[in-house]
Amino acid sequence: DDLAGMEEKMLKARYHSAKEFEAIHRLKDFDFAVGSLVLVRNSHVEVELNRKTKPRYLGPMVVLRRTIGGSYLLAELDGSVSQLRYAAFQLLPYHPCSR
Repeated sequence: DDLAGMEEKMLKARYHSAKEFEAIHRLKDFDFAVGSLVLVRNSHVEVELNRKTKPRYLGPMVVLRRTIGGSYLLAELDGSVSQLRYAAFQLLPYHPCSR
């Protein structure tokens, strides 16, 4: 009787913990519009030993279009188009500071 109550309580706590984790760690799917400014995660830095002083994000860059597969085609601010395609999880919206 007491064990069944404990088991039910433990199961309820596990489900609650799982729901909490999903709410906090949910992937954000930013649907970037054409022309919006984004920052690109600099993944080359993550494997280097001296990564503390390297920039984590590159950019800002301009979104040209979203491909059928969901990746983005980006361009520099000077208009040069990048040959790479960037996955949505590598991008962050860029909010320019207003003075």
